[in-house]
Amino acid sequence: MAPEATRFTQGAVALSLKLHKIGLRQALEDDEFEAGGASKEMVSASKKLFDDCDELDAIRSYLSQTKRRVEALSLPSGFRGGMWFVKTTTVEELDAYLEERASGLAPIVEKFVAVLDQRVAEAKAKLGALAANAKWPTAARVRRRFRIEYSWIVFETPESLKGLSKGLYNRERQKMAGSLAEAREAGLALLRSEMQGLVTHMLERLAPGDDGKAKIFKKGTVEGLADFLTNFEKRNLVDDDELGSVVKKAAKLLDGVDAKMLRDEEGVRNAVTRGFGAIKEAVDKLVTDKPRRALDFTDDDAE
Repeated sequence: MAPEATRFTQGAVALSLKLHKIGLRQALEDDEFEAGGASKEMVSASKKLFDDCDELDAIRSYLSQTKRRVEALSLPSGFRGGMWFVKTTTVEELDAYLEERASGLAPIVEKFVAVLDQRVAEAKAKLGALAANAKWPTAARVRRRFRIEYSWIVFETPESLKGLSKGLYNRERQKMAGSLAEAREAGLALLRSEMQGLVTHMLERLAPGDDGKAKIFKKGTVEGLADFLTNFEKRNLVDDDELGSVVKKAAKLLDGVDAKMLRDEEGVRNAVTRGFGAIKEAVDKLVTDKPRRALDFTDDDAE
């Protein structure tokens, strides 16, 4: 295995995270299709169980925030959805965060349970005849299904295989090494692509509109880039020194600068625009010089 890939495997562990939820839609039953005069082979349809439910939205928002924080401190493994690579130096921080989030979910779920009967009654009124065959969640099921589960995994070939077959052990070691090396290359490509997208968006917002006037510059544009720059070292499991150098320049350029200054102070806006123009050229070159085969990083939440 290449030295950089070896450092990658030695400096990272895998996080398996499952954000369990209840299904919010149900497929129509056979008789419901027939009542509508349609064949189920010709139609794909479902009914939404809850609508405009603030308590349920709060749970979903909590889970989404949890996932975004994990993404901000890790790289997707590419092995399967819900698995990320985390730097060993970041494990304790992320573990403490997830432990807090897992325990903090319960009181938010209880707020939904407290109004569950009322929300079901409201949903039945909106669904009309379609409410009859719906499988409505009970309080017990809501408490059981909404939860956060996670575990830490170290990737290595089981030593027990060596006792069974040295050839099998060596083959599995090579397969694991290849998979991890490929994951490293994909992680490198992902970091560069993310930086490229954020810088491009920043410049697009800094550029004058067609009317020559400054565009509306939102706080989130600066914060999104700032978060990436702040967390870069925690996510740089791939030892991308070239991108790291560009990140440092961008962080220095944004030091002390906020969205209000970019909106109101033309001198600051012009200086940042020039600086990020050079940064974009550097990032574009990194992306072009080292094209990588992307892995499927789709992360489907557990149901």
